Amino acid sequence: MDDFGTGYSSLSYLKRFPFDQIKIDQSFVSDITTNASDAMLVRVIVSMAHGFGMKVIAEGVETEAQCEILRTSVCDEIQGYFFSRPIAAQAIEELFCAGRQLPAHLLRLQKPLRTLLLVDDESNIVAALKRLLRRDGYEILTASSGQAGLDLLAKQKVGVILSDQRMPGMTGVEFLRKAKTLYPDTIRIVLSGYTELRSVTDAINEGAIYRFLTKPWEDEPLREQIRKAFEYKDVIEENRQLDIKVRTANQELVAANRQLSAMLEKVASQSTSVTRNCT
Repeated sequence: MDDFGTGYSSLSYLKRFPFDQIKIDQSFVSDITTNASDAMLVRVIVSMAHGFGMKVIAEGVETEAQCEILRTSVCDEIQGYFFSRPIAAQAIEELFCAGRQLPAHLLRLQKPLRTLLLVDDESNIVAALKRLLRRDGYEILTASSGQAGLDLLAKQKVGVILSDQRMPGMTGVEFLRKAKTLYPDTIRIVLSGYTELRSVTDAINEGAIYRFLTKPWEDEPLREQIRKAFEYKDVIEENRQLDIKVRTANQELVAANRQLSAMLEKVASQSTSVTRNCT
């Protein structure tokens, strides 16, 4: 079913017809990196479709960031300029012969790099954190504000975020709340003084923050907390891979049952027709 979620491509059609695939309309994909509602709708559509044993295709994918969110949402296939613009038949043959595929880090079963995002408006703090943490082999990205951090998250796959709390324009808690909504698989840590404890505690209780670390920090405990955050991220990723395998098996089972039911109905219909002809 094409253009799912718009016009006549509605939920009622899923009851009436035995679809094998649905294609998410590009209107849900275009702003998926910045619009929390679109990101949530896509995740819900994918989960629902897999429950019916259907594969999901997302159309209008133009950027790596869009593709990454679709990957983490367990979308099966993408269509759009990010992979290829419309091309002639001969060019399609050449594309297949060349073995063109998505970058390795966007394929489901690839183990992601340990990428750490540091967000702080004070350059000396960022420099000190980089000096401390780069010895642990992380790929380190930096941003000087919450909005700059969101812009980076839209372009780069990040495992752990370490953010200052007191920043102009957008506090660390506000930034991490938005990061949780758009990129729920990130592990989010805030650095803060005790004076902001109430707002940070509220964010922890609602799940926006994984850990609260105080300033000034002690080097070795901070390194240990970052290491544990990445270990927790690895567990989440392992569970995701298991979930993918279970969903795939369920899809195949539901599809097989649907095909079997269709065959039995056809046989029963033919049997009824033969019986009527004999009488």
